[in-house]
Parts: sequence; C-alpha cells; structure tokens
Amino acid sequence: MNNRTLIFLILFSLVLILGGCSNEPYGSLYCPPGPRDTLVVYPRLEFQQVTVISYRNFDPGMAGMQSLYLGSSGETRSDILVNFDFRDFRWGVPGYPDSLFDSAHIKRVYLSLKRLIPYSSYPDTGEVGRPTTAIIYHVRPLDVPFDPQNYHSWPGPVPSMGGRILNQDFQDLNHSDEPQLRMYTEDLVDWVNNFEKVGMAITAAEGSEAGLVGFASLELTRYNELPPLMVGSAIAPTIVVEFQDGSLPNLLIPPINDSSTFNQVASIPPELVHVQTGLRSYPVLAYDIPPIPSGSCIDKLGFRVSPMTTYPLWEKDCLYLTYLDSTRYDWSDGSIIEGVFHRNRELFQACSGPQATDGYFGSGPEVGYVGPLPEVMHLMFNFPDPTINYRAAGGSADIYFSQSTFHGPDAEPELRPALLIITGPKGD
Repeated sequence: MNNRTLIFLILFSLVLILGGCSNEPYGSLYCPPGPRDTLVVYPRLEFQQVTVISYRNFDPGMAGMQSLYLGSSGETRSDILVNFDFRDFRWGVPGYPDSLFDSAHIKRVYLSLKRLIPYSSYPDTGEVGRPTTAIIYHVRPLDVPFDPQNYHSWPGPVPSMGGRILNQDFQDLNHSDEPQLRMYTEDLVDWVNNFEKVGMAITAAEGSEAGLVGFASLELTRYNELPPLMVGSAIAPTIVVEFQDGSLPNLLIPPINDSSTFNQVASIPPELVHVQTGLRSYPVLAYDIPPIPSGSCIDKLGFRVSPMTTYPLWEKDCLYLTYLDSTRYDWSDGSIIEGVFHRNRELFQACSGPQATDGYFGSGPEVGYVGPLPEVMHLMFNFPDPTINYRAAGGSADIYFSQSTFHGPDAEPELRPALLIITGPKGD
C-alpha cells in the first residue's frame, strides 16, 4: 500500500444466519446462484476514537510504551524524557569504591540510546548499511524530574528545561543505531556526590532530518525488535561510565522512568479518521443495518474505503475491522480492554493485492463471523493484529507508532467508509 494512493478495499465473505427472515441458515454457502444486489450502508456521522488498554485493565499510557519516539513527522512531534536517580549512591555501588567517582578516575561518560530495527541501518532483510534518519541530539536538564502520570495520554506537556546542553556532541549529525552521546564528567560527579534525582530531555535539534525515530524504552520486552548491539549494552536510555582503570567493567546506570512526549499529535478533521498504532488509538464507526428484503439471502458482506491516505512506517498490506458488540461491551469511557479486542478481532480483513477487481477486492475465504446481523454494527479499524510481528504482517501496534488517515463519516458520500451488504434470491 503506497502513500497517497487511491485504494479500494472489500472484506472477505462471511457465513451469516438471518434471524428475522428465516430460521434456516443463510450466507454465501447457502445463497443459490442468481442476480445480486448491493445495499450500501454509510456510517453514522458521529464516531469514537477509542484506546485499547491491556489485559490487566490498566492503560500504561505513553510512559509505559515499549518504544520512545524522537523527532517530527508532519504535525506529530515528540521528545524523549528520562529520569535518573543517584540517591541510592549514598550507600555505595558494589564493586565501585566511592573514590572512583571523581574526574581523575573517570575516562568518559555517555548516554546510550538504541534504535529499533525499522529505524536502524539493519533492516529485517539482513542488509546492513541502509541510510537512517540523521539526528542532532540535544540533551538538556529538566527543571524538575518529569512525572510519568503527566505522560499518560497525548498530547503530553512540554516540560520546563534548562538552556544548558549536557552533551558535548550537540553539533554532530548522528546516524548511529546505538548513539553514544558524550556527557560531561563533572556533571556525573555532581549528581553522584549530591545524591540527586535528575531529569533530562532529549530533543532533535534544528538541522535534524525529518521523521519520527523509535528507540527502545525501559519497558521493552521484544528484544528481537533491536539490531545487533555492542557487547555490554543496556536496552533503555542508559548512562555509561567508563573508568581510567581498564580492569573495571563499565558502570551502566539505567533510568527509573522514560517516556515519549508526543507533545504534538496530528489533529483529526471532522471529515477524516485516524488509525494511530503505538498510541493504540482506533476509530469506531457505527452502521445501522437496514432490513434485508423479503425472500433474499446475504451472499457476502464487504467494506469499501476510498481513498485511503497512509503515513506508514512501512507499507501496510492489511486493514482489520473488529466487530464490537455494544450489547456486551461498553466503551463509553473511550477505551476498550485488550481482551475484548482479541476475542473479536479479525472479523473483517481486507488486504491489497492483484485480486482487486471492479474497485474492490474479490471474495476471500468463506470463513469468519457466524450469527445474525445486528441492528447496529460497530466496527473498529486497526493496522494490523498487534500480536503479529511486523516482519510478517506489516506492523506491531503496541510497539510502533504510525498514523493512517482516511475519509470518515463526515466526508462526501462516495468517499465515506461504506459497509456493503450483497444479497441474492433466497431460493426454495
């Protein structure tokens, strides 16, 4: 699926039971050959943008995401925030005497970050040396350490930060998969000796290439999403201390908190809807299902989205629509539990490919939802199933941020996302 390309999608055939017309099952396996009619059902004008939260009924928010984002893409912008706590140093660091923490004994200090594979020079094809987004990193002290609770939803606030730059390489364009930002030794000595809790903001300075770049966070559990790392690397943004005494291993100081800010997120005009993976934000549209003509059976259900404009991290092949049964699940608070999402997922699936004909996709496998047509069908759009690794399916919704935009319920009728009910004669 290419950017800004006109794409028509239709969902695969479904086996259905029509409750009001007959007690006999109907659907594509029972609908006899004959002429076909198409009922085009447009969504209600109102729609919800819902957030999928975890099985534990807990939404970790931005500060709990497995990835950190730095840079800007269109109207969306994010910095990285990190807190380090040196208060426990008052009790000493096993294997590192207190006397080591002065400028005479420390060789160098750097802040290490880890790019995720799609943003690195090491793509899933195994080819090394792919050009990456170049960033000029600026690390600045926060006036006070950031509160993760302030970065639960987006857009997050821009924290108050000092004007002093903490990294010595603040003028360098950096392409590295594992950037090591050179810090000042005297800053570390002060933090350790004063037993401070410090916060830092990492920003992409003017002169950086455009683009959102993803890095591993403190919460990352999918280590296979990282390119090969140097020996002794830590996953999260980490302060690394190298001592003059070469017999001592480097001291790794992990953060206690990290977060993206997403202080700017592209707005949603009334005629559009957004699918925001990573932020796990998806639109839900409601369709009022009209009565099926007497003596008819349903050959298949389809779905049409036209056109679709995407701003993906990679090309997406599939659009998933989840049928959310409003009689069983309430999402009036703007969220839905991941368990509900998984129990209902992949009711509809539309994929791009050469089988597309007549402006929409031909029939897929005749499997899927079995049951009566509801009076109202609530459909949630998402890209793609978050349990599938992005290498196989084009995305991993709880790891990577991307934003796809398509015409919504307020658009012109011919552009609105339409549910297609294709009927034929029921037969004897």
